[in-house]
Amino acid sequence: MRKGAHISKFFRFAAVFAAAALFAGHLCAQGIEPQSAQCSSAQTGQGGKNMENAPKEKIEKACAKDKISAPAAKGQKHSSGAFNLRAKLFAANLCRAADKAFGKDKGIKISFCAVSADGSEFIGFWPAAEKEASAAIPVGALSEPIVSLMALAMESGGKIKLSRRAAETDSIFRNPPNVPSAPTIESLLSMKAGIAPRLDELFPKDASAVEVFDFIAQTGASPSPSAQHSKLSLCAAAYLCALAEDRRARNNLEESFRRTIKKNLFEPLKMDSAGFLDERPEGKNLSQNGEAAKPAKNSGGQDSFMPALLPAEGIKLTAADAAKWLKAELGAEEIGTLDDGLISARRTPYGGSMGFDTARIQGEICEFKTSDRFGYVCIAAIIPKMKVAMFLAVNSKEGGDAKVFAASVLADFVQMAKSLEFAWKKKN
Repeated sequence: MRKGAHISKFFRFAAVFAAAALFAGHLCAQGIEPQSAQCSSAQTGQGGKNMENAPKEKIEKACAKDKISAPAAKGQKHSSGAFNLRAKLFAANLCRAADKAFGKDKGIKISFCAVSADGSEFIGFWPAAEKEASAAIPVGALSEPIVSLMALAMESGGKIKLSRRAAETDSIFRNPPNVPSAPTIESLLSMKAGIAPRLDELFPKDASAVEVFDFIAQTGASPSPSAQHSKLSLCAAAYLCALAEDRRARNNLEESFRRTIKKNLFEPLKMDSAGFLDERPEGKNLSQNGEAAKPAKNSGGQDSFMPALLPAEGIKLTAADAAKWLKAELGAEEIGTLDDGLISARRTPYGGSMGFDTARIQGEICEFKTSDRFGYVCIAAIIPKMKVAMFLAVNSKEGGDAKVFAASVLADFVQMAKSLEFAWKKKN
């Protein structure tokens, strides 16, 4: 096995412990030993051309600044071959770990992808099942970086100005009383408009999307130098984008937001299966098997989905959709005239900006977002130094085991990036 592709028991424990902290105390640090498992996957190279999956025996054998105009850090370039090999190893380790952690629970399903800035991708599922390939799952808080990317694309297209005061974008946004400085769309997306997370819990469960703006104006806000992740802050920015796209949007902000993100993000990236948690085909709320669905119940005693907060947690993706999104984050997919340097610049500085948080994991800078909503643990992570990214979604009744598993997968992914760096340095 190549140097850097293997984690000893001791270092695996340490890696999982570090990654577990990203879930804000919900995870407990522990190692997950890999075991044999079946893993269904689809791999494509640069340009999206299909490639045959490596045989199982081969896999197992081989086993700054706050403004978006800030300069983007340049990542190292690696060959697609080096990435493809390590992506196979990463997937094999993931599936073995899943077999160890969830082998006796037939209800667990996992989807994941790993992508590179050269356009390579590896998409996989556990356990191997064809139907998982087309199942879009709610990604919860991962909606935040997705919506911020949409806003950046809209600014590139001349539809909005992120630096413009929110109240100037549309009068529906009323500045809170006694606010020292008026919020902008950028400060709302960066979570620095002073809208505290505690206000999310006070927002009436039966409120409408329009009342998001009234609630913010009534509760007040104070600009903050650090990010305060608030669903209301993101929703306000997203609905302002919808109003900029269509001035008639006030009649139904939720539907207008759906149209706006489809037009400015999903369609340009060909995210064909991307959808929304509260979509009701033919006027009915249907489950995936076509039967009438029961009201959503979430893990961890969380409340059901609130349609008014659609932009903050209502996006659904398949692993293939996530791969296209993350390749856009790495500059491998184009969104109109949007410069990839601006895309990466918005993810800084440390502490979170326009959708992502930043932390050091095993010495590597990692830009990430995690979510534990609607019975799914999801994570999206980018290693800017090597220009690689990953997405993972695990459904779990309890959530705890899924969180530990997600932490171990993130640790393995960081090791994969380190292995790529080692190979790059050795070559050069």
